[in-house]
Amino acid sequence: PVSGGGKWQEYGEQIQDELQAYFDLTLKLTTENITANTFAKKARSSGADIIIACGGDGTVTEVASEIVNTDIALGIIPLGTTNALSHALFGLGSKLIPVSQALDNIIQGHYQAIDTARCNQHLVLLLVGIGFEQQMIESANRERKNALGQFAYLDGLWRAVNADITLTIQLSLDDAEPTTLTTHSLIVANAAPFTSVLAQGDGEPNMTDGLLDITWLDAGSEPTDKLLSLAELAIAGWVKEGNKDTQSKPPNVPSSTTKVHHAHAKKVRISSEPKCKYVIDGEIFEPADLTIEVQPASLKVFVPYQESTENAIDPKII
Repeated sequence: PVSGGGKWQEYGEQIQDELQAYFDLTLKLTTENITANTFAKKARSSGADIIIACGGDGTVTEVASEIVNTDIALGIIPLGTTNALSHALFGLGSKLIPVSQALDNIIQGHYQAIDTARCNQHLVLLLVGIGFEQQMIESANRERKNALGQFAYLDGLWRAVNADITLTIQLSLDDAEPTTLTTHSLIVANAAPFTSVLAQGDGEPNMTDGLLDITWLDAGSEPTDKLLSLAELAIAGWVKEGNKDTQSKPPNVPSSTTKVHHAHAKKVRISSEPKCKYVIDGEIFEPADLTIEVQPASLKVFVPYQESTENAIDPKII
């Protein structure tokens, strides 16, 4: 209920009224001591056909972690600050009419199987990040998000750029030998909308191609170097958004521009000395070596109806 500065208070009644017209609805509210994982696990064991997560990306990941690789369909009602997964799944409609669109998706009953990933046994729906991403998320705490909304992330990114922390890491893609990188930012993405600038090494990642998108920046010594890298990523995201490219590259073939590098892989290993903190889908984790592996078509998610949608399920019981 605290997601997005308390959006549940605004939309909760509408959500319940519309869903109860079609489903046998059971509502559970998380607290500081009771997570969405707990409720999702109980719903799964009770035989639920559909489990709906109302909240931000962290809440969605908690729920999805309990139903990945099952026949349970995940509904997402975006009530967080950024709602990056909804943006990647539903497009700009998730920004303009987020709740109405999400309810329509669930009621119409059309779903798509999307990829997920595992990072050190934690579920990844969006991305794993070190450097700028981790520093940005850590800066954009609950207090700052409540005060600034999405601008808390822009402020956090600007703080990370100015902090000028350089990381030396060992990166291994699939079965290749490790490569040493000196970087300010490294992202391993399963999914990310074009607004997630740091993940746009090859434009918006494809969450159904069975591959992870790896993007890293050269460590520049001048502030303008970092700004140029961010500008390249933003342009890549906007261009790909405007001209979708359905062709996916083979794994483990890196490409590069002036400051930005990109590759695809099914499995990624990252180590550093000293070890650094990292972020998974907006949640901070303590320093560790990382192993990230894609799980193709492992999660059923309700999406907007399209003529090409092959899978649909009849509304049954939540």
